[in-house]
Amino acid sequence: MSTPSTMPLSQCHNQPNIHSKDLNTHQVIEDFSIVKAHPSDSPDILKFMLKDFLKTESLNAALGLTAEEATEFFGDIIKCCFEDEAHNCNYLVRSKETNKIVGLRLACILDRERGEESQAFSADQKEPPKVKEIKEILHSVESQTWNLVPKECNRLASWMVLSVDKDFGRRGIGQKLIEHNLDELREFGCQGIVTEASAFKSQQLFKKNGYSRPTEILHAHWKDMDGKQIFVCPDGTDRVTMEFKLL
Repeated sequence: MSTPSTMPLSQCHNQPNIHSKDLNTHQVIEDFSIVKAHPSDSPDILKFMLKDFLKTESLNAALGLTAEEATEFFGDIIKCCFEDEAHNCNYLVRSKETNKIVGLRLACILDRERGEESQAFSADQKEPPKVKEIKEILHSVESQTWNLVPKECNRLASWMVLSVDKDFGRRGIGQKLIEHNLDELREFGCQGIVTEASAFKSQQLFKKNGYSRPTEILHAHWKDMDGKQIFVCPDGTDRVTMEFKLL
């Protein structure tokens, strides 16, 4: 689930893990650091998601999802991303001045042999109706993963949440997050990256970075029992896509 909130540095030569070759003079980020996220960061991550991601992610905004409805849903996503401590590939962008989170990349590892068992968006009938609607469309995309990615791919990294604080947009933070430390994923045995992209801006970001689009669901085709379109996104996003890239 990636957003325009989905997700170089000036003085790059002074930044850990940031190399001068990455510097883009049109995207300068100052005073931020990319750091590994740990389970102890979960409260801060949830706070960030409820403050910003809740309002800016396209599907959330389309349904007017509330903090009360989203808290358990977001908490489950965070928990899922920290379940496999040996393959933790979650990262935060923090302000050096305030230490507050201004962006994040939450991810998990998917294995072909586990099938849908390792996927995150299966809907539960007991969940709030809006959460159920969001999870159903995302699961309809993610459930096709192993049928659509190359047969030689048996382990993938999945970007679960790629989000940047709306007040810190247009600074290249999302770009940095999707390209950060990909060698680590290779070390974990991942042969590719997959994500369900639910916002137009993030879909464009993935396209710019060479991701393919194995499938998509148009919002116009996703309707309720009365034939009414369920998701009408304020930002104009009109589909959920699967984005894939080989490592």
